[in-house]
Amino acid sequence: MKTLLHLFLCLALSASLLFAQEEKITLRGRIEHPPGTFYKYRIEHSLKEVTMSYEIADRVIKDKATFLHSTTAETRFVKTDEIELIYREDYTQQSFTFMGVPQQQDTHGPLEGLLIMGRWENGKWRYTLEDAPTPEQEKALQMLEHEMPGETQEGMLYPDHPVAIGERWDLDPKAIQAYINFPETLSSSGRGGMKLYEIVDHEGHRCAHLYFVLEVTLRSLDMNNEEILLEANIKGDIYRSLDIFMDIEGKFSGQMKMTGERIIGRKRMNTCIAGPVNQRFSVEFHQP
Repeated sequence: MKTLLHLFLCLALSASLLFAQEEKITLRGRIEHPPGTFYKYRIEHSLKEVTMSYEIADRVIKDKATFLHSTTAETRFVKTDEIELIYREDYTQQSFTFMGVPQQQDTHGPLEGLLIMGRWENGKWRYTLEDAPTPEQEKALQMLEHEMPGETQEGMLYPDHPVAIGERWDLDPKAIQAYINFPETLSSSGRGGMKLYEIVDHEGHRCAHLYFVLEVTLRSLDMNNEEILLEANIKGDIYRSLDIFMDIEGKFSGQMKMTGERIIGRKRMNTCIAGPVNQRFSVEFHQP
């Protein structure tokens, strides 16, 4: 019995020593990309069976809508600070009923199929086209650094100090603002938190598996330069490569609500779109 108790005591001491020496994980950093480094991004998000409400002159109309968006983009490093990027697919499908009339709209992004050049300048990627961009393309180029996974905005969401497995932290509100702001953003706010759940091998990378929750409120302008209010609550998990300091896979889900006003003829129409939102993304990475 004494031998058995001694064994348990030794195990307990070993365990306490192990926890005392618990590994701390660095989640932020930047690696060099030699010429020939290749990324392939896939992003899909959907709003299925969301409710669309319209109020015109005290009359309320409610319909249903589904929005699906898919993006596939490839990035190749020409130099360590220069890239070539091309959207192989940038496609949106919308099906909805408006004023009782079923409609469907299929659109392609303004940069789909075009060669985009990027240069790393002052901590950001700057994008240009071979030819002078149209106003719509220029607007899309400005949004690129927000839409694509990378080392700039997403890195702001992680602590600048090593963290332990099981550790939780609140997201910096200023970092959230920088992450969600777009050129058309008028104001924004948000709060959220993350937890480092485990360290795993995932898709050939040593990854941090993280859980997160996020609440955001954003005032912006739509395609018609009309002001809208967007509110969202989402949660999900992320696999962040500790080899290249990039989020290489993630799945999010939650609820979204968007409200605004629009003038049709001489009548003011209040609009509201609300329902579940889902997003998933993945990144493939290859170096020569």
